[in-house]
Amino acid sequence: MSRFFLKLAFVVLVSFCRLFGSAEEKQTQNSSPPFNYDYKILQGAFFAQAGFYSSVGFGRVGRESIAGGYTDIFFSAEFSTPKIWDFDVGVGFSGLGLLHRIDNNDIYSNINTDEMGVGFRINNDEAKDFRYISQAAILHTLYLRYQNRWGDIRIGRFPLKMDWIGDFVQGIGIDIAKFGLKVQTGWFNSQAYASPEENADFGSTVKQYEKYEGFRIKNNYYFEVSYENDRIDIRGYYNHFDTLLDAIGMRGSKIFSLDRLYFNTEAVFVFIASSVQSANACDDPIKSQDAGLACYVKGSMGKLNGYLWGLEEKIVWQEWKLIMGYIQNDKKNSTNNLPIYADNNPLEYNTVVYGEGAKTGYVGLEYVFDKRALAGVKYGVSYYGQTDINEVLQKASQGQLNIVSEFKLRSTNLKIVYTHINDSTGYKNNIFKILLGYNF
Repeated sequence: MSRFFLKLAFVVLVSFCRLFGSAEEKQTQNSSPPFNYDYKILQGAFFAQAGFYSSVGFGRVGRESIAGGYTDIFFSAEFSTPKIWDFDVGVGFSGLGLLHRIDNNDIYSNINTDEMGVGFRINNDEAKDFRYISQAAILHTLYLRYQNRWGDIRIGRFPLKMDWIGDFVQGIGIDIAKFGLKVQTGWFNSQAYASPEENADFGSTVKQYEKYEGFRIKNNYYFEVSYENDRIDIRGYYNHFDTLLDAIGMRGSKIFSLDRLYFNTEAVFVFIASSVQSANACDDPIKSQDAGLACYVKGSMGKLNGYLWGLEEKIVWQEWKLIMGYIQNDKKNSTNNLPIYADNNPLEYNTVVYGEGAKTGYVGLEYVFDKRALAGVKYGVSYYGQTDINEVLQKASQGQLNIVSEFKLRSTNLKIVYTHINDSTGYKNNIFKILLGYNF
């Protein structure tokens, strides 16, 4: 990463903190929006959930039809021991039982060993709902933790939620909270997912990147400093993903009110130094090019400098929420692997949002009834890369429509989602999914 790149990141970080730090922090009795519909995992010694999940998808790639989907039952449980001399142990596991899988015989039928199917699995976020890629059971949490008044340190397998990192990791994590600041840092060598859509053991996801795109993802590091109160949330971070990229990022949000209106403004900047990818670096360049695979060019880590920035505005009035936003990447394809461990995607699927030169705008509307039910619709369109349309090279585009409804009754949650994807390259897909869960 060049000195100019680091200096530019530092200047923007300072300006960013001044912008949000100088804002008025006056607190009132109603300093935050009246309702936040995010479900929270219960804090305690034991938590478990069980349920039913089903997805159905159908679409086209050019003139060829594609179909997919499956139905499963799932169970997940987490518990921690009482503290002894400030130490405790956490354990968590999850399991799935496949009930039905839709038969398919199309170009994406084999997503494990065929290049076309693997390319779909790597490049298309919706693949996890279109094809069954889960494992029967995984031990996603197993850690030893030490806690004191300064923070804690965890060793083993534990949950982690940060910008571009999520779900469960295997490594070492340190959290320090003091003087109004929170510092998180650590190392991990693999990641796992534990959900009804994707129950994947540690390292199983990146194996596809290593086998078919030549990466060697062994060590990952993260460091984040954040400050948060009822009105302001500011964070700066550095992530290193082995052979993939280095990222210096900043995220800030500010909440303010005007009579009965609540505004939540968020800004994101990420500077990236990634590796170079090329189909010509693959064992079979022609087949890889057709499958949308691009291999790691050895020794190129950190040589491709780029960026991502975004703005989002949420306006809340009583039970209504209006969401508007915009995300833009550089044209060098440095952001392609940014969401490998997690994403901050505002749409249901991130398929092209982080692609080469992508510019994505979106707007959504949500309505909450009695804090127990939500209905929402969101539409986004991305312009990205280049494609040959009628023998003319031009930017490709993809529109995505999301319709969501959620219901919560005591310990039971029901979520229904429909997504329509329409890409100018000839790819179209319709995915319906339903999740019924019960919390113990």
